[in-house]
Amino acid sequence: MDTRMMSYLDKREKDLDLREVHMQQREDGMKQREDGMLQREADMAQREMRMTEREDRMTVRENQMTEREGVMDSRLKKGSAKPVLDEQGMVVLPKELQSEKAQEVLRKFQQKGMLDEHYQPFKSFPKRKVAYLASAIASETGIKNKWKLFENFWGYKDLSVSYDQQIKASSLTELTREVDDVINN
Repeated sequence: MDTRMMSYLDKREKDLDLREVHMQQREDGMKQREDGMLQREADMAQREMRMTEREDRMTVRENQMTEREGVMDSRLKKGSAKPVLDEQGMVVLPKELQSEKAQEVLRKFQQKGMLDEHYQPFKSFPKRKVAYLASAIASETGIKNKWKLFENFWGYKDLSVSYDQQIKASSLTELTREVDDVINN
């Protein structure tokens, strides 16, 4: 073989070697990218697990707070006022609730299952909802000094604080919607 041919074959062989090196580098780069993607997926899975754990802890805390609120409500309800009854067993309403308008509003709430036969809120109602109910009745009937009136009549303390908590929560719960529906119908 002549030298030109040898030189051509040597050059060709070097080119092939270079291509092989480049292909190996590309494969290595692709392998690194694939490893990086797998690591990112593993990191994302760990983050999701941590977020789920946080959500679970938050749910537990919320449940504990709800339980505490219920315990506090039940402590207050143990001293609930007993309605004063007349000779016929009818509730003697406070003076502010003796108007026809007030009695009509109380009956509406009673018919909707929000007040019992003595116009008392059911013990299953959280205190914030009782406060909202008191405010709605007072608003509809024009009662001033609503907190003192309903705290005495229903046997609760600090209804105004509970009402503020309900308003700050700014969540129209099912009961607040029901109360508003009774007032508006």
